[in-house]
Amino acid sequence: MNPAVPGSAIARRTSYFAVSRSHRYSILFALPLLLGYEALAALLSQPGKGELRNGADALLRGAFTMVAGVHAMVAEIKELAARYRDEGKRYFLQIEDCSLMTSEVRTVCEALKKKIAANNIAA
Repeated sequence: MNPAVPGSAIARRTSYFAVSRSHRYSILFALPLLLGYEALAALLSQPGKGELRNGADALLRGAFTMVAGVHAMVAEIKELAARYRDEGKRYFLQIEDCSLMTSEVRTVCEALKKKIAANNIAA
């Protein structure tokens, strides 16, 4: 142990380094800078002209585009599933209506059959 540095100061320094090695502090520091950079790049870009970007910027843009593309694809799949679900409900209602109509036709046919049979027996 170093006599010039008290024990609690060493413990504090080690706990500081242990805590500051966490990724969340780096992200909290870098995220506003990144968002500001992207906002300024978007403001300065002119439609119809190409953008000049460095390698790291192109990698980050590609990563963000990939993540956004995945989220857009998931949203599109959810929308498609909702449309299929609605169409399935519509088909189910049509089948149910046809089933009820078939039941009514069967009842009418049975009654007509009995009436014809009764007339044939009477005649």
